[in-house]
Amino acid sequence: MRLIEEVYIKAEKNTICQTCGIDIEEGSNHLLETYVHQGALLTSHYCLNKKCNPPNNVRLRLMKFGSLLLIGSVVIYLLLTESSPF
Repeated sequence: MRLIEEVYIKAEKNTICQTCGIDIEEGSNHLLETYVHQGALLTSHYCLNKKCNPPNNVRLRLMKFGSLLLIGSVVIYLLLTESSPF
């Protein structure tokens, strides 16, 4: 499956959030994701609640993990050089 687009639009008809099952009223904003899977277009509708955001924000996760790894390695390096006898 490959993500094609991720847009915030107004609902054209009443739909249901695919994460939590809340009704998305016609005309209200929601997140629409479009995927391609073996030539077929798949769409997913998500409401705007923070708990219902889909876990596709990989870039943010990588930035958090990279920052944590960098800070952790610097702290460990500093602790190891402090304990040396020189």
